[in-house]
Amino acid sequence: MITLVNPVGLYMDHIDLSGWEVPDGIDPHDCVNIIRGKPGMIERMVVEVPAGSSRFVSDITIGGEPVRYGGQIAECITVKLVGGATKLHSVQNGLTPCNTRCCLDPANASRLRDPIGWDAPTPIGFIDALGAEPPSAATLVAVSAHLALHLVSAPRPPIRPLATRSRARRLLA
Repeated sequence: MITLVNPVGLYMDHIDLSGWEVPDGIDPHDCVNIIRGKPGMIERMVVEVPAGSSRFVSDITIGGEPVRYGGQIAECITVKLVGGATKLHSVQNGLTPCNTRCCLDPANASRLRDPIGWDAPTPIGFIDALGAEPPSAATLVAVSAHLALHLVSAPRPPIRPLATRSRARRLLA
């Protein structure tokens, strides 16, 4: 079985500094700081010249072009999803009962409204999303039985990390 690890997210894997030049002999690696995360799973990274330098980020060149836009830096970053793998049928995830439903504004259907209970009326100006219907009594009984069965299950094997990578490519003329 292959799945995404928790917490699910896109992570920066690394930044390719080949082709980067910084004046005054400053090493490009000194201009990149991981603020949140760790190497290989970076959540937030800052590009700035070292403190005390009289230079600016716009003095850095990438492929001979001065940095003017964040997109120039983003093209050097490899992003990845982190997954996990384990033996087939070794994980028996239980069913989860559906206690709420979602609504959306048909005039602005770009996102679902916060979930509301089955017994609450649909808010004025909204419609039920995704063909919302409350679960039947038989479904609730089946879910409850399934959850009770898996409360006494055997310990689960560890999930090994697996990385999938995607990289934006720079086109240099």
